[in-house]
Amino acid sequence: MRIGASRAAVVAAMTLALSSACTERNQDAASRPKQPVSVAAMARPASVSSGASGDASAVVDAGQESFVAWTDPAGVRALLRGATVPDDVADPRACNFQVPEQSCIPNAEAVEWDCKLGCAKDCGECATTCATTLTTCRGPCKGDGACDQRCGQAAGACVQGCLSSRDRCYTGECVKTVARYHEAWRTKFGCKGSGTPFQICERTHTCIDACQDKRDPSKAPSEACIDACKKKHAVGCEPHFVDNATWGACQTYDNSW
Repeated sequence: MRIGASRAAVVAAMTLALSSACTERNQDAASRPKQPVSVAAMARPASVSSGASGDASAVVDAGQESFVAWTDPAGVRALLRGATVPDDVADPRACNFQVPEQSCIPNAEAVEWDCKLGCAKDCGECATTCATTLTTCRGPCKGDGACDQRCGQAAGACVQGCLSSRDRCYTGECVKTVARYHEAWRTKFGCKGSGTPFQICERTHTCIDACQDKRDPSKAPSEACIDACKKKHAVGCEPHFVDNATWGACQTYDNSW
């Protein structure tokens, strides 16, 4: 763990990383969405199932045909025209979604938001691959309409598959992630010591800090200090818990709000 950068610089970097990972508890803030992912135009397709054709909620594009799913004939034609996918988080054809504004209040909502953010990012990357594949597929067509149509249909199915995967991630994986989070709290992140996770983290960090001050305050915490303080204050704690304690990121475990 010993590195050349000063401890102050490392802690500052860790603090910045933590602040960017937090989210707002107040769900009213969802009305003020923040874009969770910035990707290429084709990376923001619809979040609608392929069976949604003809739905009254079909979005009308100015001057273009309306459609819901990318597998719809109009959706396929849009892909073949090189249509860009809306950025609007309220558009049912986007990988993005409404999220609360960020703050530093770690809780189950923050865990869920982070998981859904990952779902949206994966969806966007998947759709980008679909767009690239479409371009490659159309290369040999040379103006052959039937060939272009087949490529467009394949691309539509590809994009719709990305959206289906995203939805399964939202409703399946994120539910499991939040359940694991609650279980981690129930078991105090594996820690055997007395007190709350926040108290254990604070004791461990204070110990590591004092130990490193005696060694070299300009260096990041040494493995010797971490191991000694872990044996004294953080027996059984999960590795990521010890990592947070090492860098003083104990606010992660402060649920006193």
